[in-house]
Amino acid sequence: MLRSFLAGAAVGACVDAWTMIPVPASSALPREYLLVTVVGTMLAAGVFALLLGLVLRLPALAAARARVQRRGAFLPGVLFGLMPILISYLPEALNLRIGGLPMGLSFVVWAAPAGLLALLALPLPKQLGPRGRVHGLLLAATVFVTLYSWTRPAAVDTDVVQAPAYPDPANLGEDGKLKEFLSPEQPPAPADAPDLVIVSIDTLRADLRREDRPVLPVLEELRAEAAWHAEGYSTSNQTVPGHIGMLAGLAPEQHRVGQNSEFIRVPFAQMLAVRLHQAGYRTAGVVSNAMANYFHPGYESWDNSRATYGRRFFFMRTAGRSGWLARLVNPRRSQNWLAAWLQVEDADLLPPGMSTYATDAALRYHAAMVEAGDRPLHLFVHYMDPHSPYTPPARTAGTFSKGQELPKRYRPWEDDHRILINRVRNDFEAQSLGYIDPAWAEQTESAARLMHAWYDEEVLAIDADLRRLLQRLRESSRPTLLIITSDHGEHFGEHGLMEHSNSVYKELVQVPFLMLGFHGVEVPVGELPGPPSVIDVVPTMLSAAGLSYVTTGMGRMQGVNLRDAEQRSRLADRPLTMAWSSRRTGDRIAVVQRGLKLVAEARGGAQDDAPPVLTWLEAYRLDADPGEVDNLVIEGKVPSGFEELRDRLVQAVENWAELKFFDRATAELSPEDEERLRAMGYLD
Repeated sequence: MLRSFLAGAAVGACVDAWTMIPVPASSALPREYLLVTVVGTMLAAGVFALLLGLVLRLPALAAARARVQRRGAFLPGVLFGLMPILISYLPEALNLRIGGLPMGLSFVVWAAPAGLLALLALPLPKQLGPRGRVHGLLLAATVFVTLYSWTRPAAVDTDVVQAPAYPDPANLGEDGKLKEFLSPEQPPAPADAPDLVIVSIDTLRADLRREDRPVLPVLEELRAEAAWHAEGYSTSNQTVPGHIGMLAGLAPEQHRVGQNSEFIRVPFAQMLAVRLHQAGYRTAGVVSNAMANYFHPGYESWDNSRATYGRRFFFMRTAGRSGWLARLVNPRRSQNWLAAWLQVEDADLLPPGMSTYATDAALRYHAAMVEAGDRPLHLFVHYMDPHSPYTPPARTAGTFSKGQELPKRYRPWEDDHRILINRVRNDFEAQSLGYIDPAWAEQTESAARLMHAWYDEEVLAIDADLRRLLQRLRESSRPTLLIITSDHGEHFGEHGLMEHSNSVYKELVQVPFLMLGFHGVEVPVGELPGPPSVIDVVPTMLSAAGLSYVTTGMGRMQGVNLRDAEQRSRLADRPLTMAWSSRRTGDRIAVVQRGLKLVAEARGGAQDDAPPVLTWLEAYRLDADPGEVDNLVIEGKVPSGFEELRDRLVQAVENWAELKFFDRATAELSPEDEERLRAMGYLD
């Protein structure tokens, strides 16, 4: 019985491997896919056959044992080998839920159908399967194919993505203009227009001090020559919608993109880089976050080589959770094994010290654009280092975490930060629901404090690289306007939350904001009269370049030109909106104005002409309650004094129903996009 079952499983495994090799995730590594599929299936089949043999020894199953011995178990073995193909047709949510079961339990769930058929011995004629002597030949052939594949040369390094030179010939037409994403013709920028540089530091909180010590010292030092505010605002709590505000100058109610996985239909004419390129600017960008890849329109060269996941990564992610190896040992452990075998540097592809590469690339692009001619340049530099998993480089590791230890409850996951973060996040959620022993609460909070220290060490690692970029701008003698800010912050246990994309509390929506001028570009040095927003970046830079921008209608830019005194005076009183959406909570929209904050849930209105219905959730007086813990909304009623904010949110969601050129829809995500989101923790 054992031999016939293993022979059938071998046939099923080979069919599985050969049918999946044309799939993009495995086509680049056919040898590796064959090895993983066959070896994983045969290991699982061996375990299953031994368990089945033990079960059949029970006296109560004597009749079933006789049927199996009489008919053989070849066909149940084939079914067992083909199970990964059959499983792939089930809903993804079911696959993920069962894949997340404890080690061994997932294996039992998926093996049960094959086991049941084996016990029934398939009511089919024995002649449908090969004769007994063929079983040995099939097993021998499988061993030969496996060993032969092992001796073949390994796949080339398919993960190396070369950074494009400046300018990137693939992006330009014969006239030297970008082939795609062009805005309508517009006047060129003045000959003396300054260079424009944006630095976006992903996941950077506004509170950058630890025990009265700056976490990113260069930002505090720059205040002496910058226009700044310690508590600027983003428009969202995650990368894609936050960068729409930063790079297109649009408020949340103007695009209704609430999460990273939603399709973006921002009119490319609104994008800063497109406008600048059309006006004669040289443009280049460097990004370290795969989610920022959406913002390449308008850039003559776009270096996403550290944000582009190579084929080994996608193979590791797909093969590591879809075959029998994943069912036997659980998907995460399977992926870790494959990552080690394939030498994928980090399972989440966020290795320590990414800021060094981003800065090196930015300096190369800056030098190339300067050398290319006398036109002004625009450079976008994106740093990813503070994003989870929190793995600071050696040069800063231990600076803030020295002396802290991971609590005993979480030590089993000390070497896998993604699982560790998930455990801490789940424990915070369980505590809020009363499902966890209060005695464990201190361990959860202690783990969050340690992660915050690791995060601060990642932030500190950017300091030296940011100084290198600043030194280049100072030494270049070119008039330059620089803005440094972020797309969102990060939670470390505040309000029982971890990471981001889960609230509009200050830890996520408040970000640093600095504006500096070099070599003749003037900025109003000192603290700004009110909190700036990322939506101020585009109008400020377009004005510096001598270009106009839309100030009326749905596409108007609600941000202000921070270099203009009259517009700057509006900062203290203007309302700022921020929004996000998720499958669990629906749409959330908030407004902040004059020390007050109002948060609402918006339901409906996505597919019809009626605006969403608002349910008032939270209200805070930030001056008296900076931690946002004393919610003033009682029984769904807006408290007195918040009427202006209420009217602002009502107006904002009414705009959603009028959006004509921003169709909100969930993207048809490619497998690569899904893996990027899942690897970074945005999908379960």
